[in-house]
Amino acid sequence: AMVYEARPSVITDCAALCMRSGNALLLRGSSHCHRTDETIVSCLKDALKLADIAPETITLISGDHELTYELAKQDRYIDLMILRGGYSCLEDIKRQATVPVIGAGPGNCHIYIDESAKPEMAVRGVRSSWETEEINSLWVFSDCLILRDMSLMVSVNSPISSSNFFSICTP
Repeated sequence: AMVYEARPSVITDCAALCMRSGNALLLRGSSHCHRTDETIVSCLKDALKLADIAPETITLISGDHELTYELAKQDRYIDLMILRGGYSCLEDIKRQATVPVIGAGPGNCHIYIDESAKPEMAVRGVRSSWETEEINSLWVFSDCLILRDMSLMVSVNSPISSSNFFSICTP
């Protein structure tokens, strides 16, 4: 079982590992990106069908934080549970779990800015992420990808250039 917060890229990473190792995958993500999660899982299920693998091998469930505690007690069905994200309740879950639990850290967060983005909105989004007070916040980005528009690159980079922000720009 993989429990993660707002990190849809976790789905494809875990699906690849589970398929390669011959394991099924139970996913529980955040309500913040449930529609994105559903879309990714749907694509993966279509690919599994094409490969003659049961699409039920990957299952996406939804629920509140109490569901995470309940999953951690399902040792009859779950061999390993990985919590990915900034879970403040990680130690509490580990204490109550009958399933082996691995707590992964916050990981990487990517911001993608399309060429159609409004510069003021892009700057506001980047600034709000970068200026958070929480060192291990899930919303602090590690990569900012900007498609084509060099003037947008300058707009986004300038408000945070005094921070420890490093950017490389190529045409």
